[in-house]
Formats: sequence, structure tokens, C-alpha cells
Amino acid sequence: MLFFWVFRFGSSLVFLTQQKTVIMQSKNQNGMTILEVIISIVILTIVISSFSTMFAFGRNFIDMKGEERIALCLARQKIEEFKAKFFDDLIIEEITNTPPVTADGTPMNGLDGTPDYTYLQRMTKVVYVEDGNYNNEETGTSESFLNSKRITVVVSSTKNPKSFDDVILWEVITR
Repeated sequence: MLFFWVFRFGSSLVFLTQQKTVIMQSKNQNGMTILEVIISIVILTIVISSFSTMFAFGRNFIDMKGEERIALCLARQKIEEFKAKFFDDLIIEEITNTPPVTADGTPMNGLDGTPDYTYLQRMTKVVYVEDGNYNNEETGTSESFLNSKRITVVVSSTKNPKSFDDVILWEVITR
């Protein structure tokens, strides 16, 4: 009775029979050459570096938009502080704070429980404007300038390069 076993060893087929072992070399080599390994490593490196660059730029974009939102909130906060005052209590002035300050005058520098906004500058300007033409600031003491005041708040970044364009908000308060 003749029987045999066949199994694969690498790229060779091995036949085991009762009488002798026959090794047949396959013409189709199934292994990878060094060139194929190098090419696949290069392709994998390109893909991984592309994804890591994409994530780095995405994180940077998120940080910039976060700082811009903080600046917008600081500008809106200052406008609301002025809107809460009576018309006659709004003093015609221009104030620049670096870093911005809270309503009670505490600087937002990361100390005393305040957030750290030392990289921001907030400029506030209150001027009389002509009734109906809010872009025309007071040049005299005309009656048409005594009923409206424009509050302008500009928040800008002191970082170099700037992480966002200046945030400018203005609102007109009338008697």
C-alpha cells in the first residue's frame, strides 16, 4: 500500500512517501523581495506623514478659531457693560487695555482666578456721533451730535504673527 503526505515548506512543496522524500521547487515565488518591502515602507511613510500633517493643521485652525471666539466674547462683554450704563454716564474717551480687564478693573492675566488673556489687547472708544449718520463723529458742539454716542470695541492679538484678524464691534446708544 502506497501513501504519501504533501505539505508546503516556504515556496517548496514537499512530498513524503514510504520510500523517499521528493522536494519540488515551485516556479512561482510567493515571498516578498527587498524592493517590494522598501516600496511599501515608503508608501506607508507618505500616508502616515500626510495624516499627521493634516491633524497638525487642523489643531492649529481650531486654536486660531478659539482665540477669535474669545476676542469676540471680550468685545461683546465690553459693549454690554456700556449698554448697562445711562446715556449721560457714558464718558467720551478712548481706553486701551493689555491684557483686557474685567468690569471691576481686574486684569485678565491668569492670576486671581482670571483667565490668561495676556496675548489680547482691547481698545474701547466712546464718541458722539451725528443723529442718523453714525459714521460721522463729533467735530463741534452741534445739537445733532448730542443725542447719540457710538461705542467701538476693537480686540486684537498681540502675538506675532497674529492668530486672527482684529475683532471690531460697534453699537450706537441714543437718548
